[in-house]
Amino acid sequence: MPLVDHEHLSPVPQYLRVDTDVVDRLSAEQRAWKNFRDAGVNVKEWARSRGFNPALVYSVLRGERKCLRGQSHEVAVALGLKSPTN
Repeated sequence: MPLVDHEHLSPVPQYLRVDTDVVDRLSAEQRAWKNFRDAGVNVKEWARSRGFNPALVYSVLRGERKCLRGQSHEVAVALGLKSPTN
């Protein structure tokens, strides 16, 4: 017997639905953190070696910036969070 009987599940209420764009962005940020850990690279050193302010890089990684333009966008592109044309 399956753990969940999918035939009797009710639809998810609107207030519990998750915006897929938010989930995609978070997973990209989590992948960036994982890449740093896996490579044994310090975020601060990575930022300085590329001419970025370390505090800005941390803000981008935490999702505190929209990264629409300027240096935060450049950081997001360098991290692989956004494509260069976005």
